Amino acid sequence: MWNMHAWFGRLLMILAVIQGGLGLQLANIYVPSPPGALAAFLVVALLVLSIYAGMVFKHRGRRSKRVDRRIVAHKEMKAQKQEQSR
Repeated sequence: MWNMHAWFGRLLMILAVIQGGLGLQLANIYVPSPPGALAAFLVVALLVLSIYAGMVFKHRGRRSKRVDRRIVAHKEMKAQKQEQSR
């Protein structure tokens, strides 16, 4: 479930950025936006994307270590059960 939740969140963030850009363009049809509004939106979107990417790469190592510890613990439990059954 975690993988589905994580990828769904990533997809929603991408769609939100696309929707924001399209919303600015659509709003510009009815009411002219200030010059550089789309550029400012893109700068903020890229800033948020870079912060998110940095956090993902920072925590990726932690998560893999946690998974490795769980695998080792599982193997140890399995070995203990085999010893007990003998």
